[in-house]
Amino acid sequence: MVLSSMFYGRISIDDPDKDYKTIINNTMAFLCERQMTLGNNPVKVSIDTIWKQELSAFRDRSDIQSHLERFQNESNFIEISCDNISLTQLGINHCRERQ
Repeated sequence: MVLSSMFYGRISIDDPDKDYKTIINNTMAFLCERQMTLGNNPVKVSIDTIWKQELSAFRDRSDIQSHLERFQNESNFIEISCDNISLTQLGINHCRERQ
C-alpha cells in the first residue's frame, strides 16, 4: 500500500508515481488528523482546502483530483462526492491503526 508516515514535500519532474504517493500520503495524513480531532463525527473536506493547505506545490488541481479518484478506486479509504472528500469506514480504521 502507498500509505506511510512519510511526507513528500516536492513534486517530481519526471516521476508520476512519486507525485501520486505525495498526494495520497499528504491527503491521508490531513484527513486522519482531522478525524482524530473530530472523534466519531465524519470528516468532510473540500479538495481545494487540501490542495491549498497540503498540496500547494502542485499547480494543476486536475492532477490532484485524478490521483485521488484513482486512490478511491484502489483502496476504498476515501469517498469523493462533488468537490468534497471524506474517509470511508475502512479509511477511518486505517487512521486508527496509524496512531
